[in-house]
Amino acid sequence: MEENPKPAGSSLNPADKKKISDMAKFLARAVSQTHDFGMNHPLAKQPIEDCFSVLNNLIIEKGNIAVYIGEKKLKYGDTFLEDRNPVVDKLIALFTAIKLVSLEFERGFNHEDLLNFLSIMAMRPQDISAVGGIEKLFKDKNISHLKLNPIKYELIGMGEKVVSQQAKINDEDLNKELEKIFAQSDEGEEKLKEENPEEKLLSLIAPSLQKDATQADFIDSMVKDPLDEVHSIVEAVRLVNKVGGEKAKEIVSSVNKRLDSVRDDLYTCLIGNKDDEDTKKIYKSAAVLGKELSKQLKTIQVNAELSPLIGEMGNVLEMIMDQAEAEKMLTGLLKGEMTVKKKVTFLKSMLQRSKLSPDFEFMISKVLSLKGMPEAEVSQLMGEKTSLLEQAEKDKEATGLETKAAVEKLRSENVRLSTRSKALHDAFSKIEEGIMLLDAEGEIALINRAAEEIMNLTSGNNLDKAALALLKLWQPGAAIDLEKLIADNQLEAGEKVRLEKILAQIRIVQKNDQGLPGIVVFKSTS
Repeated sequence: MEENPKPAGSSLNPADKKKISDMAKFLARAVSQTHDFGMNHPLAKQPIEDCFSVLNNLIIEKGNIAVYIGEKKLKYGDTFLEDRNPVVDKLIALFTAIKLVSLEFERGFNHEDLLNFLSIMAMRPQDISAVGGIEKLFKDKNISHLKLNPIKYELIGMGEKVVSQQAKINDEDLNKELEKIFAQSDEGEEKLKEENPEEKLLSLIAPSLQKDATQADFIDSMVKDPLDEVHSIVEAVRLVNKVGGEKAKEIVSSVNKRLDSVRDDLYTCLIGNKDDEDTKKIYKSAAVLGKELSKQLKTIQVNAELSPLIGEMGNVLEMIMDQAEAEKMLTGLLKGEMTVKKKVTFLKSMLQRSKLSPDFEFMISKVLSLKGMPEAEVSQLMGEKTSLLEQAEKDKEATGLETKAAVEKLRSENVRLSTRSKALHDAFSKIEEGIMLLDAEGEIALINRAAEEIMNLTSGNNLDKAALALLKLWQPGAAIDLEKLIADNQLEAGEKVRLEKILAQIRIVQKNDQGLPGIVVFKSTS
């Protein structure tokens, strides 16, 4: 038996935990709906595609991904994945029943591998056992890039426990437990035959939207991951749209009631000036949920009996987004002194939002009054909006004209300076004497061709340390003892010949206040 690999990544940062939890959730949905409806059923096809997309992206980013069952939960390293998720719990029960305790998805895992794996998962546990077990089926299907049980555990009853790197499965205890599982499975399947298939579909709806879930459960799910809650609501709408009937209407009405409560809570917080961290999180997540869910609902074609309820949901979402936008705008307006600039910014945002929501301006006026602004001031602010915005546009236009004039002036000045600079450069380059101008750091600011030849420089080159040191030492009528400088290790011996040639050509070195060379004039090369 080969040595068991340790689960990769014993701890996860929040971003990675979300990615791998999403993978676990999509894998559980794909397995569950394939097992319940078959791979070709419309309710299984979409989860399969979602699962492959998430899993493939994760493998590309992270490499091999190993998940395993520990403490009756799905884990990655030391991290529990999707705790208290009934669909994932169902996957764990199925895996346990077929002696599948860990999976490792490797680079190269493809869509066909996933379909082959799901075709096995669609079988009943007793049928898997009858044909020789999960390992034989994996071998027969020739599933590549997917390792079966790379991390091994001893199964004690329905519990899982790591006992060693090469732990063996306790077959006697396990087989007894499997007999119970198979018996329960048979009873469950007989019961399902008697049940309405609609009930089976509706049982797939996310926990936060179920009848027994509280409003607090819904808010917690929304704050934890608003996009995931959007997905749950959209999935629920699609399921009930297929089912139809009174139960479907009840579920959509229940979701609408939850969204109504969110809207009412936001309004209460808005007029009550609540700004604690929890309230800010609710505003932020509600804004995301409102925007994304509104967008997604437009892509779903619902039947006639659900259409009014979905329209009602859209209206509630519009109000949620109104309140989230109002909170952001009013915080900026009412904080500190109410300047003209603040008013203009506020009014622009209000009119922009009013294009999408016609009642937004009325709501803002009402909220301002409820937040303590006298009605006369509210009326004045709303009455001033035309004149304030017109003046802001005039100021902007005037500023724009001034800026344009300044740019034109600068452009003309640049053209004039460029012309003068070119003329100066042309004249400078024709001087037979070598001339070089240095800046305060001793770098060349301007040099003509004659000086470049004397200094043995090409265009764009700068002075080396030896040449700059030589110019610093130069004095009219004073000799520079290069031999001594070489002996004192101030110059390299190999520099002597070049520096002697430069010294022979220097006529003037004009130094600045710091004693550094500023202008160097060489003898004519002609």
